[in-house]
Amino acid sequence: HDNDNLPLFWQPDKKSANRFQYSPVVGKCSPCRLNAFRNVGRVIAVCLLQNELCPITLSRHVIKYILGRPVRWHDLAFYDSQMYESFRKMIADAEQFLSAAIEHGLANSKTGSDKAVKDVIEQAIAQCNEQVFGALDFTFNIDLPSEESPLTNVDLVENGSGVQLTCVNMYEFVKLYAEYRMVKSAEPCLKEMRAGVFDVLPANALHGLYAEDLRLLLNGVADINVHVLASYTTISDESKESAKRAHFEKWFWSTLHKMSQQDKQELLFFWTGSPYLPASDDGFQPLPTITLRPPSDQLLPTANTCINRLYVPIYSSKSILKSKLLLAIKTKTFGFFNLELTTAKKKEKIERKKNEEN
Repeated sequence: HDNDNLPLFWQPDKKSANRFQYSPVVGKCSPCRLNAFRNVGRVIAVCLLQNELCPITLSRHVIKYILGRPVRWHDLAFYDSQMYESFRKMIADAEQFLSAAIEHGLANSKTGSDKAVKDVIEQAIAQCNEQVFGALDFTFNIDLPSEESPLTNVDLVENGSGVQLTCVNMYEFVKLYAEYRMVKSAEPCLKEMRAGVFDVLPANALHGLYAEDLRLLLNGVADINVHVLASYTTISDESKESAKRAHFEKWFWSTLHKMSQQDKQELLFFWTGSPYLPASDDGFQPLPTITLRPPSDQLLPTANTCINRLYVPIYSSKSILKSKLLLAIKTKTFGFFNLELTTAKKKEKIERKKNEEN
C-alpha cells in the first residue's frame, strides 16, 4: 500500500477562490486509510456536538455527500472551477450555434414539412459537431489526477475511448464527468467519512440542512464583521489608566474596521485560534475578551487562545496600536512570550558588551 502515507486531503482548486477547500486523497483505499477517514468523520461530528469550529474546510460536494444530498455537475464549479468554466462555455457555444443554425435553416426551408424540419435539425447538429466539437477531440475516456484515483484514466461509459463527444451527448458527458471526479473516484473515502459522522450523531441530526448551513456550522463565517465581533467581546482594564480606556477602545475597533479581510482573519486566529467567526456567540467557548495592560509603546499584544483572550498595552497613539497589532499577528506572539521585548533586551545586551570591550 504505497500510497497509504499520503496526506488524507488535498486542495483541488488552488488557483481560485476555492483554494482553501479540501477533498479526500484516495490512495490505495486500504482498511487503515479508510479507518482514518472514518475517524475524520467522527471528529467532524464532535465539532458539531461541542459547538467548535472544524479545523478543515471541506469541498462543497463532500459536505453534500455527508448530508446525503445529490451532487450535481454545477458543484464542479467549487471543485475544479477552470474545467467547469470550460464545459459551461462549450455548452453555451453549442446551444447558441444550434439555435442560430436551426433558425437559419427553417427560415430558408421551402416546405416546412416534418421531413424538412428534421433535415434542418440534422444538418445543424452535423455542423455543430464539426465546428464546435471537431477541434476538441474529446471522448468518454478521461484522465484523472493521481490524488483522485490510482488509475491514470477511466471510461465514463463502456468503451468510452471510442465514444466521441458531440452536441447530442454533451449533457450526459459533463454529468458523468463531474459525478466520477467528485463522487465515484473517492466514494470509499466519502462513505467512511459519512459513516463516521453518524457513528457520533443520530441518523436524523442533519436532516433539513443544506450544504451552506452545514459549512456555516462547521467553519463559521470567513467574512469577519467587526460589529459582530465587538458585540461578542468583553473588555477588562488592568492598565490603571481608566481615563484613557474609552478613547483607546475606539482606536482599537476603528483599526480593525480598516484592516484587510486577511489581516482580520489573522488577528482572530492570533486571538482565538480560529480565523473565522462562529455562526453565533454560542460558538465561542468562552466568549472573546480583551485585557488592557499598563501603557507601553515597546511591548507587543499577546494572546491566550485557550480562553480567547487578547492582551493589549495602552499605546500612546492609534498608529502605534495599528503597527503593533500587525506586527504581533505576523510574528504570532502567543501566550506570555513577547518577541519584541526579548529582541530589544538582546540588542541592549550586545551593545553593553561592545561598550565594555571598548
